[in-house]
Amino acid sequence: VVYKWDYQVEKKLVKSSSSGGHIDGTCVSQLDNILCFGDSLTSVSFCHLNRETLKISEFARDFQDNYITSLQLIDHSSVIAADLTGNLMTFQVIRDEALDMNAAICEGNIHLGDQINKILPGDLRIHPTQAQKSFIAVSSTGSLYALHKIESDLYKKLSRLQKNLLTLLKPIGGIKHADFRKFYNGERTMKASQAFIDGDLLIRFTGLSLKSKQEVLGLASKSTSAEKIGFTIEEATQIIESLSYGI
Repeated sequence: VVYKWDYQVEKKLVKSSSSGGHIDGTCVSQLDNILCFGDSLTSVSFCHLNRETLKISEFARDFQDNYITSLQLIDHSSVIAADLTGNLMTFQVIRDEALDMNAAICEGNIHLGDQINKILPGDLRIHPTQAQKSFIAVSSTGSLYALHKIESDLYKKLSRLQKNLLTLLKPIGGIKHADFRKFYNGERTMKASQAFIDGDLLIRFTGLSLKSKQEVLGLASKSTSAEKIGFTIEEATQIIESLSYGI
C-alpha cells in the first residue's frame, strides 16, 4: 500500500494506491522506482511505482509457495531472498513470450541451514572491491554472512575449484556437501545448489598442504583427475582471502 501525506486538507497519511495478491507481507526492498515484496505464502513479487501518480503495479512474481523472511534487490530485475527453512535464493525477472507475461524465476539456490532475517547492502571487508555488489546477511542465531556478486568467469573457475576440493576433503559429520547444500523446505527439494559458491568450503583451501593445493588446482606434476582451474596457488589464495577477509 502506498500512502501520501495530505498536508493541505486532512493533514494525515492518505491511501494513494495498493497492489493486490499479497497474503502476509514480511519484507520489502526498494531500488529507484522498483519495489520487491516478500510474503509468507506468495514468495516474491516485483512492482513498479509511478512517482507522479503514486500508482503501484505488479509486473512479475514467483509462483512457488516460499516463506520469504528477507530480501534485497540486486538490480531492477533481480533479487536475493532468504526463506524460513534456511535457504538462500536469487530470482530473475524473465519474459515468457508464449504466455505474454513476466515471471520471477528462481535461478540460484543454496541451503545455509540457518534462518536469515535481514539482508542489507554492505561489505564486511576492509578493502571492498567497488566493482562487486556485496551484501551482509544476518541470521536469527546471530551469525553474519558476506554475500558477493562475482563475474561469470570467476564464478566458473571457483566452481571448478569447489568441485576439486570436494574430491579431496572428507565430508563433515558424514553428510555429503551436495546433500546438505541443496534446497529443502520440508515440502520440496531441488536437485542441487546452483549459482552459488560455498565460501565456507573454499576457505578450507588455505589450510591445505602445498601438495594438496597443487592437486586441487590441477597443477600437480603427475596426472591427476582434478580439473585444471587456471590459478596459481598465490592467485587462488589471494582471491579466496579477498572475498573472505578483504586482505
